[in-house]
Amino acid sequence: TGTIHTSDEFINPSISTDDTLKNKSGIGIALATNLGKDSVFGYKVGFEYTNPEADVAGAVAADKYALIQTLEFGVVNTDVVKVWLGPRFDIGYETLDDGRGFSRSGMEFGIAPAVGINVNIGDSVAIAFDIDYNFAWQGGSVTHTNFDAYDASITGPTARLGVFYRWGEDDLY
Repeated sequence: TGTIHTSDEFINPSISTDDTLKNKSGIGIALATNLGKDSVFGYKVGFEYTNPEADVAGAVAADKYALIQTLEFGVVNTDVVKVWLGPRFDIGYETLDDGRGFSRSGMEFGIAPAVGINVNIGDSVAIAFDIDYNFAWQGGSVTHTNFDAYDASITGPTARLGVFYRWGEDDLY
């Protein structure tokens, strides 16, 4: 027993490095401040569920749950559009099973530079789009290998699209 140290996102010696987890799709819920205001600062906090898929059909079942926090510093601020940049922080928990006896589960901690745009549509709806490039550390337990633990460095881009219902902004200030 021991610990696997790797920079590959997929930590399974029975699958080649070309079969790494590449595509993620997911859903979440988020709360945001100052979407519809001419304000320099905004904050978003969200809970996300993603389901990464491997290139090997049917070989991987994975689930990831994450708490995502974003600080938005507006570079273009109007009553209709806000273009922002800022840091994003995530804390997540992921489980993975390749269907052949290998499984892992563990925590993830990450930070990412992010850039985005919030567009107000009418008085009560806003659409938000952003991209980031995440730098994360992941660690946890492994079964069916010569090791009992793993840690990994994970990097990569993420795009998010959200629709927000706005209320109470006129009453806040």
